This record gives sequence, C-alpha cells and structure tokens, in this order.
Amino acid sequence: MNIDNMSLADVLKVLPSLSESDQRVLEAQLAKLEELKERELMQEKFIKFVEKVWPTFIAGRHHKRMAEAFERVARGETKRLIINMPPRHTKSEFASYLLPAWFLGKFPSKKVIQTSHTAELAVGFGRKVRNLVDTEVYHDIFPELGLQSDSKAAGRWNTSKGGDYFAIGVGGAVTGKGADLLIIDDPHSEQEAAMAATNPEVYDKVYEWYTSGPRQRLQPGGTIVMVMTRWAENDLTGRVLADAMKRSTGEDWDVIELPAILPSGNPLWPEFWSIKELEALREELPPSKWNAQYQQKPTVKKVRLSSVSGGRYGSLIDRHLASFLFSRGTRLLQSQSVVTIRRVRHGVFFTKTKTRMLSTSYCWTHFRSVWSSRNSKIRRLPCIVTGK
Repeated sequence: MNIDNMSLADVLKVLPSLSESDQRVLEAQLAKLEELKERELMQEKFIKFVEKVWPTFIAGRHHKRMAEAFERVARGETKRLIINMPPRHTKSEFASYLLPAWFLGKFPSKKVIQTSHTAELAVGFGRKVRNLVDTEVYHDIFPELGLQSDSKAAGRWNTSKGGDYFAIGVGGAVTGKGADLLIIDDPHSEQEAAMAATNPEVYDKVYEWYTSGPRQRLQPGGTIVMVMTRWAENDLTGRVLADAMKRSTGEDWDVIELPAILPSGNPLWPEFWSIKELEALREELPPSKWNAQYQQKPTVKKVRLSSVSGGRYGSLIDRHLASFLFSRGTRLLQSQSVVTIRRVRHGVFFTKTKTRMLSTSYCWTHFRSVWSSRNSKIRRLPCIVTGK
C-alpha cells in the first residue's frame, strides 16, 4: 500500500479494513514518512539541527535570532552578516562549529573558510566539524554528505561532493583557497586588547589581514558571516561598518547586537546566566570592558578641548556626527550639563559646556539612530523580538 499521495483522513478511513499484515506495512510507511519530515525540518531549520546533534544544548531567545539569520544566509537573502555578542553565550559553538557543518550538509559542493584569532583554535574547530560530519546522527540528517576518503587533516578537508573546508588563524595565508561562506569568529584576542591600551592601532593589523587575505578569497555571490565580541570602536566590526558607511555603493550589512543585559534589565540568556551573576561581573570589570565586551557598546577616549571650531574631521562619519551634534544636539548637550569631548580615530566628535561628563555610549546612541536611518548600507536588526 502506497500512502505518498494520501491524506491523513484517507489513511484513517482505510485503516479498519486492512489486514493485520497491511496495517504493519502502513505503520512502517507512516514511520518512514515522519522520519523524512523530521529530516527535512532539520535541514531547513538551523535550531532544529542544533537540538538534534547537541542534545544538552540550552536554548535561549538569542539563539533563535542567530538561527534565523543563518537561515537567511543559507537562502541567499543575506550576504553580509555581523553578530556582536558577549563571551560565553555560544558564539563560537554556533559560528565555527555548527554553522559550517549545517551549511556543508545543505550545500556539499560549496567552499567554507573559517577563521579564528589563532590557528590552533581554528584547527580545533575544524576537527570538531569534521568529526561531526562523520557521525551517524549527522548522516541521518544529511545522508548525501560524506568526507573524501583522503581527508585526514583537521584544518583542511574535502567532502565527497567536491566541497572544501579550510580553517585558518588571523594572519595566516589563504592563497589558493576560495570561499562561498567566509566565517570570521572572534578575530581579536585579549593580548591585542591589552596592547591597544597604549597602541590603539594594534587593531589595524587584523583589518589589513582581512582586506588583503580572506575578503579577497570570496567567491562571486559568496557570503561573509562575522560573529565576535566587541573590543573597541576600531575593532574589525567598527572598521568594516565605518568603511561601509563611507561608500555609496558596495556591501550592505545586517547587524545584530546582543547585549548581556537587555535594556529591560533582564539577562540575554536567563536560562544560563542569572542577572545576579552578570551584575557581579559588571561590578568587577572596568566600565570600558563591560560596555564593549558584554554590552557591545565600545566607548572611546574622552579628552578636553576649549573649542571644536576649526577642528578637522578626517572621516565621513566624524563630519556627520559633528554636524548632527551642532544641528540637533545643542539642547541635548545643554540639558545634560556636559563637560566632554568625544574623540575617535580621525577627529573630534563634540565639545563642552559646563560641569560633568556625558556617557559616550549615550551620545553615540542618539547619533547612530539618525545616521543609520540615513545610511542604507547598514541594517541594524533587533536583538530580541520581545525586547524583554
């Protein structure tokens, strides 16, 4: 008995008239159909794939946001994606381990380049992806994909369908490799952050490597996914978005910012992080580190100047921010009784009035809402649908 073209109602109608042996055949067919539907769901829905291959996974609302973004990438709707999120929130497990495994299962002939801030870390994730692809549970989901028989290296291996996986650390050479999917996972390290305290240009090395290496290995129609914790305004996220804002044509970026503590005061991932633990951590860390790494709102150095008149603004974004503050921000500055000048890499952002410092992240939020609405190159997506 073939039930492929039968509705459930039709199956129930004929069930009582079947012999015992035909009922057993029907039950086997129904079980097979259910298995196929479940497989199709895991192939199409990233979060369902994660739940199957990672039984102990603790799901949070931000994982749903990430999964939806990865699905848009797979459908070709998003070509440039940045997700900024705090440490210990499943950033690398999703970006460097589960995303490439899921993507290659869907597109076994595609090429993936995955990068982390050290070669050792990148190769470690490459080994995890390769081992997952070779498991029975993975084959149940993607039966068409297997490893090429001579693929032994953890950091570079091929699929049985001609696909390619290559893992590399920041600074490594990617000559001769191509990428349909370029994954950049936390390209900066704690050591860089320490050096940046006295030499802010240390972040430039990562940007130069990105533009001279991985970015040039992208295949036509390829996709870039950057998942990282923020460190400074001139880290890789900051530089890439600043460059995008300067151009009238080129890459459009979708940006998702996931703060550890939401504006409502609730944790981003309450299933794992309690608000008490996060608040204790906030008390222990310097504000600059907490704002950047956990809230994804890096601040810049504050300096005092007598006047901004005659100042030279070296970048497009600086000029627009200065214009915004003078044209729209006068009342804001006066009402807050500000004594501050906010400076970034290329110039002065705003100047003083009287008595106390105004939070740089507060001023940046006001400016960015105007700037982003004017600039179509960057689309900032809400971090949590409910906002709670």
